[in-house]
Amino acid sequence: ILPLGFSLAIIALVTFFLSTRFNLSLYHVGIPSFLIFLLYLIFMYIIFRERKSDGNDVEKYKEKNLSKELVKFSFSAVVIIAVGFYLPIVGKELATIMHWSDSFVGVIFLALVTSFPEFVVSFSTARMGAIDMLLGNITGSNLFNIAIIFVIDVAYVKGNVLVSASPD
Repeated sequence: ILPLGFSLAIIALVTFFLSTRFNLSLYHVGIPSFLIFLLYLIFMYIIFRERKSDGNDVEKYKEKNLSKELVKFSFSAVVIIAVGFYLPIVGKELATIMHWSDSFVGVIFLALVTSFPEFVVSFSTARMGAIDMLLGNITGSNLFNIAIIFVIDVAYVKGNVLVSASPD
């Protein structure tokens, strides 16, 4: 319940800043995106402090090799990141060719395709019976996706990204 409540709070905050077009910036980075990122860090600290492993999973996975699992995890992450750099290019071309808005392609196609890895992970964790991990993946991913507004705002040098965004 805690991560879900935090997700709702941050979504409400982003909605507020988008609807009010709050335009206070430090250099080109919006104060609202900084505040969102700061809240994300605070929320993650609270979640970390509140939820410790009970140790029951240690026996279940004691035959696993940590370094081997880290290599597999890292390789999978690199593949997903590499493909992620190409997806916006394809999305922009799709929007141009089909005469669709960038918002439409982002909300429908890019969001759907980038959510597939999360769906597969969630499906796999459900089959393993790791329900806490499943819910943590879903809520944690949503929290992280909203928190990276700050990183995007830093990279977007034309001004405050939340003010520059279309009301769509």
